[in-house]
Amino acid sequence: MMACITAVLGTCTLAAYLTAVDIYDSNMGTTAMSYDGVERDVSQFYEDEQTNFYISGVIQTEDRAIQFGYDNGIDTAKFDQNPTYQLTVTEVITDKLSVSLGGSYGGATKHTPCVDQYDRQYYCGNLTAFQGDYDEKANHSLNIGIRYSF
Repeated sequence: MMACITAVLGTCTLAAYLTAVDIYDSNMGTTAMSYDGVERDVSQFYEDEQTNFYISGVIQTEDRAIQFGYDNGIDTAKFDQNPTYQLTVTEVITDKLSVSLGGSYGGATKHTPCVDQYDRQYYCGNLTAFQGDYDEKANHSLNIGIRYSF
């Protein structure tokens, strides 16, 4: 879907369009093998409580493009992933030279342990001993990049 914001002499001077709209399944595991060799159903721990989606688009002029993206994350009983935001600005210097500055922020994850009848914590996704670092919400990821294209 493209929208021409301003037209001068039949030329589009500012265009905006979506490049992707995707509704997806988080595809979390449904079974795991326990230490005693029995396959267990873990689907109830990883059923997403929201509709997952990703959307991206571009706002563009003759010499500049602003690309954006948003993923709303994952929300289950035992695993959460925060939304991710993406933004890239590309400046066209000449027809053979451009510079892009972009980045993304978000995506912090948090695992919540399962607990057995002996009060032992374990990672529900593969039924192994729970590591303490799963318990803390990971810091948000910040990625920044510069690209020079010739």
